[in-house]
Amino acid sequence: MCTQEGTGKENELSRQRRFSSDKSVQDMKNLFIGHDLVWNNAVLNHAGYTPEVSHRVLVEMAEHRKELEKKTKPILDTLRSYQDLPPDKTLAALAIEDKKWLYADAEKYLEDVLQSALASS
Repeated sequence: MCTQEGTGKENELSRQRRFSSDKSVQDMKNLFIGHDLVWNNAVLNHAGYTPEVSHRVLVEMAEHRKELEKKTKPILDTLRSYQDLPPDKTLAALAIEDKKWLYADAEKYLEDVLQSALASS
């Protein structure tokens, strides 16, 4: 009977040790997890993260940006068409004269081609 009683006490002590070691392991895990959270928050704060910057907010900002791009696209296209213009009135007049000469040369070439085609037929 004495051995059973001794064995029962030993089992109880063993179970208590296991429980306390499991508890200390869990405490260590919690400590590391807590440390990781503190470290991660410190890194995020250092990088400029604030609670106002979250996935939801970023998605909303991206949608707003797309809407703005749709609204400004026609205006930007109109502005781009003006970028080819010379900045000065005299330069614009020279560019117009140059285009007139090119047009006249192309017209003369077309006329010569048509005349040669008529002459050969």
